[in-house]
Amino acid sequence: MNAHPLLLSLALAVTPAPARAAPADLQVSPAADGAITAGALAAALGLRRFERDLLPASCRWCSPGRLDAWAHETLAWKHPSRAATASDLLGVGVPLGAAAALAVPDLAGGAPRRAAEDVLLVAEAIGIATLGTELVKVGTDRIRPDAWDGSGPAHALDSRVSFWSGHTATAFAAASAAGTIATLREAPGAPWIVGGGAAAASVVGYLRLAADRHWATDVLAGAGWGTAVGILVPLLHWHPIAHVRLVPAPGGIAGVF
Repeated sequence: MNAHPLLLSLALAVTPAPARAAPADLQVSPAADGAITAGALAAALGLRRFERDLLPASCRWCSPGRLDAWAHETLAWKHPSRAATASDLLGVGVPLGAAAALAVPDLAGGAPRRAAEDVLLVAEAIGIATLGTELVKVGTDRIRPDAWDGSGPAHALDSRVSFWSGHTATAFAAASAAGTIATLREAPGAPWIVGGGAAAASVVGYLRLAADRHWATDVLAGAGWGTAVGILVPLLHWHPIAHVRLVPAPGGIAGVF
């Protein structure tokens, strides 16, 4: 038998077709993923507790660029405390809503284990996003807009941890994780979870600008980081390759998903 047609047939046939995502594709370990989530959140809280001790005597990033200055003048509210309160409430509401959007249909469908796994993955994304945010905040040492313009407390504990926006990163991590999980599981409401989550997280980012607590680049970077973590965490638990099977094909064998 000529080996060349066999190798060519195998190489061409293994080209992956669009993979179907079934609930079993998400392989979650309650012990391992729970430990990662708890460890990331604990480390983030520790960094936040000692922020002032870790920051230098003077700020490293002390003035805005053109985009940030324009957004600061244009988007900050006259009464920023209202936007700050709204962003705090929505910053909690988006992760809770993202988890509920996954868990409620799972529970209604008689799949409590799947509901717990989905919520754990959302929490893991939030934990990793939060830890990364705290590391960058301390490393960049950027002054907040309200401390820069004198409208807020310049010497407050968190006046120099502006980059990037933690509220925004957390909201986008939760929304992206929920949307990715729903998409991988082929949930009927996946488009609504993706669209609604993105919209709600975007509102959180806008409110942080309106509250005069973050620059535009803080919000954009936080959104990018949170989205990346929210997508990657579920994908790293997805194993479509486990469903590959070899079947006879003309001139050789084929790998089929």
